[in-house]
Amino acid sequence: MVCPLARQADVVLTVDAPHDAIVVADPKFLVQAIDHLILNSLQILSQQLPSAVRSLRVQIQEVSDEIEMWVEDNGPGLPAEVCERLFEPMIMTCPSGMGLGLAIAHALASAAGAPLSLGYTGATGTRFVLHFRSL
Repeated sequence: MVCPLARQADVVLTVDAPHDAIVVADPKFLVQAIDHLILNSLQILSQQLPSAVRSLRVQIQEVSDEIEMWVEDNGPGLPAEVCERLFEPMIMTCPSGMGLGLAIAHALASAAGAPLSLGYTGATGTRFVLHFRSL
């Protein structure tokens, strides 16, 4: 679903996921949470200068006793005042947004059993992290 949207926004979408990763999560909520994270990044990236290389990376990796999924973009990062209340409804990270995407992604990720957190934000981009129990 997101590949055509990435092409339309001129965003290079990269997925780096081992085929043997098995996690504990509710798939119907998990897919929706990931979609919201990716769509949020695509919306922000689509507003960047056309000459800038726009990239979005989804990566899965093992970290100690859990598996993490990163959704990382190379957008402008988030303002500090937004980070404190990032997952609350009506907190807008994009001027054309409604302020619900990250709140919905957070709620869906929690319902899936994969807590969502902000991994990093700065001038070189933003990373969101989903945390899974591995089997």
